[in-house]
Amino acid sequence: MEYAPRSRVSVKISEFSKRTGLSPDTIRFYESKGLLSPERSSDNRYREFSERDLETAKEILAGQQLGFTLEEIRRGIDLWQAGKAEKSAKIAFLTQRLFLVENRIQELSETKNYLHSKLNWISQGEEGLPPEMTQALSRRKAKERDKL
Repeated sequence: MEYAPRSRVSVKISEFSKRTGLSPDTIRFYESKGLLSPERSSDNRYREFSERDLETAKEILAGQQLGFTLEEIRRGIDLWQAGKAEKSAKIAFLTQRLFLVENRIQELSETKNYLHSKLNWISQGEEGLPPEMTQALSRRKAKERDKL
């Protein structure tokens, strides 16, 4: 994403909060972590947020929804805003995150399957081996087959 120049909209934190949906405390926290960097007016020291700050806030929220940590979001913002991000760096950054997301989806899918199995086992009167025992035996058999 290309970022807009730092044109001033000169809004106070309360207005920025309304426009972004972020609480003032969250905005201050993001500022302390280097995610947002509003300028301070020389006469009254109020934060002056730019259109770029608004875009950055949207990117932070989008990054969080995608599961990025705040540190990953900060690194991404630094790369993109500075215009230093080479195509290969952008690809590597997003590929790494995609790999982590795909692994997490696999873990969640396995958890979902286990919960369905456990629910069915309980619904059927808890007869036979519990699902965790059945799954453990299946994994052991699969490992033994792989060794052959």
